Amino acid sequence: MKNILELCDDVGFDYKPHVDEFIRIGDVTAIRTLKKTGAQYRKNYERGVLMVALANRLKAKRVLEFGTGRGYVCACLLQMSDTVEEVVTIDKNPPQEVEGKFLELGIPLDKMTFVTGDANTLGADDVKGEFDLVFVDAQHDGKSVKSNYVYSRSKSHDDTVIVFDDYRSKFPSVKKVINKFKVDKMMVQCDGWIVVNSCIKQARDADRVVEGREFDSGLVVSSHTDILQCIGLRE
Repeated sequence: MKNILELCDDVGFDYKPHVDEFIRIGDVTAIRTLKKTGAQYRKNYERGVLMVALANRLKAKRVLEFGTGRGYVCACLLQMSDTVEEVVTIDKNPPQEVEGKFLELGIPLDKMTFVTGDANTLGADDVKGEFDLVFVDAQHDGKSVKSNYVYSRSKSHDDTVIVFDDYRSKFPSVKKVINKFKVDKMMVQCDGWIVVNSCIKQARDADRVVEGREFDSGLVVSSHTDILQCIGLRE
């Protein structure tokens, strides 16, 4: 287990010069509203930090994403990764909203490939080629995460790293399924460490909160080889 600050240090990513850009992108594509009070809050902008840090350390050229959402992770990768040449992103919703947000942010779309459809029922030819880095963040249930993982493996090479979001008690079936995967894996605590999440307790965005930071939950970085050790994430 690590926190996002330790991970950045281990892989040699200096996030500090980019904090304002992560926030700028997040405030367009990722900001949330608490239903009970209407308060807006910045939920887990550190997932973008983690993906950029890994992409740069792995020298990832192609990234596959399950769950485009409003495009936060895609935008972070395209703006701040030194190596990413293409992001293929899958979502059940058509891409018009994301395209509009990228236009607002001034981020070109030429390195993005949108696949519209159910991430759990993709055909073998719906996504082409192999990927260096995968982000699983579509439906937050164990069955969907398992389906996305199996598909990811069919589009992976030996050293592909797969990252799972929402490893927390709020989604118990997700935790259960990820725990069963026979992979080298490491949990990274990723909320409130760099960008304040003012509603982290009310929204149950962490299993345990200490001084506004997430503990005991987060994202899971995994691989089927010793690549985690090779990039500095294991002793």
